[in-house]
Amino acid sequence: SRAPRAESGIVHCPVTTTSKTRPFTVNDESIELRAYKLGKGKCSYNMVKLDFLHELTPQTKSFSVVEANQVRQSQDEETAESSLRYELTLNNGSKILLNVYVVYSVPDEATKDGDEDCYTWKLVKRGYCKRGCKGPILRAIQRFGKLGRRCSEIWSSTNYRSVKQLHDQAANSKDHRFLFISIDEACTHVAMGDKKTRFRLLFGVDDARTGKKIGSAVSAPIRVLANNDAPNGAAYINMPIPLTENWEGWRSP
Repeated sequence: SRAPRAESGIVHCPVTTTSKTRPFTVNDESIELRAYKLGKGKCSYNMVKLDFLHELTPQTKSFSVVEANQVRQSQDEETAESSLRYELTLNNGSKILLNVYVVYSVPDEATKDGDEDCYTWKLVKRGYCKRGCKGPILRAIQRFGKLGRRCSEIWSSTNYRSVKQLHDQAANSKDHRFLFISIDEACTHVAMGDKKTRFRLLFGVDDARTGKKIGSAVSAPIRVLANNDAPNGAAYINMPIPLTENWEGWRSP
């Protein structure tokens, strides 16, 4: 990852991507996830499910998350309020580092990195907020305690598990395989004149042992609404992330 780039007060994400859409999606402009910024010190946490796929053979080679733990960041102050960092343990025993950023949904014009397109993304920053909102934009909770009612409703809407399994899960602790992330800024607050403003989550993946970048990707567009309540629940973000073919984890048992 490179240092964040600033132009006229605009701060860019330090991680670039080779695609301007969600992985394996040609055009995702018509897709819109809904998330909520709640008032009165409350947060609406969105559930993120991650799968890591071989960039060349995604149908046959993939790993899922066994456990996700948030770790302390040692990042530039420019990015701290707009990012989170996790250590993930995968089902093959490999460990990877995941950096999550909140960015605007439309990237800068692509540049070339060899034969590949390279997209740079603008970070969502508190300094752009016309309502003067304070504190971190991205917030996370560890998966302890019982699942909230709205979160269990999200699971039902995605057909991720049978109804009985969902009820069993909701009665127990939150699942350590998922990330629970709040985006505590409304699109309209930081639109800077663009009424169509939406966000994305950008995921940068590094090998935990070598520190080498092994993948990056963006989610589908997310519209964050300002509301004192979240009548339709939080978002469920199902995120496949391609990893480079030369990552040593593909050769792990």
